[in-house]
Amino acid sequence: MVDFISRYNYATDVRTDTFAQPGAGSGKYPNNTDCNDVWEASIRDGLIPLESKKCPEMEQPEVGHYVSLVIWPSMDFHWYRKDLEGYWSHKPGSTKVKDVDASQNKILNPDKADIKPYTEICGYYIAIPSKITIK
Repeated sequence: MVDFISRYNYATDVRTDTFAQPGAGSGKYPNNTDCNDVWEASIRDGLIPLESKKCPEMEQPEVGHYVSLVIWPSMDFHWYRKDLEGYWSHKPGSTKVKDVDASQNKILNPDKADIKPYTEICGYYIAIPSKITIK
């Protein structure tokens, strides 16, 4: 069975029974498919940006979990989330969740993973589902 939740729903762990997109919770969608616009829309929805744009090497935060935003410039954006066992996973489109990159390697660090066709890692957030508003 294919799961039709969005990549954003999966990454944030917020169920809406919709194909949620960044900015929907605040009513202000990104104007462009670039790091800055999608990054800011996600912050308006309640994701908490990390100061460093590098992959958090530590365990999960005390509350919530880490997520990463990546961009295929002018084409698409994608999300990864850090799972409890320390690997990162993602949900490509309407397919099932995967914990491997484009080269079929487990993802320990999105900064070092094969994330093709995405070319830009915008940064990392903490997602606390109870504090995120998406639709």
